[in-house]
Amino acid sequence: MKQKIIKIAEDLKQGTITETKARTLLLGLFGVISSASELAQEFKEYTEKLLLSEKDTTDFLIRTGIIDKNGDLTEHYK
Repeated sequence: MKQKIIKIAEDLKQGTITETKARTLLLGLFGVISSASELAQEFKEYTEKLLLSEKDTTDFLIRTGIIDKNGDLTEHYK
């Protein structure tokens, strides 16, 4: 576990992962369930990788109610 924590810290320091991703990974290591906001962010990052264009991703996230038209998380996912 110690090596995983160090790896997460190194990745965060180098900018390989975001603070949100680091927090999610650390919470996972300690068996803590992430907040809905973190899960929504993870889902957004995942769907952005799957869909071909940012416009498609944004349209999908708006249609599913995850983000509003300004690109912010909706109240349900905060």
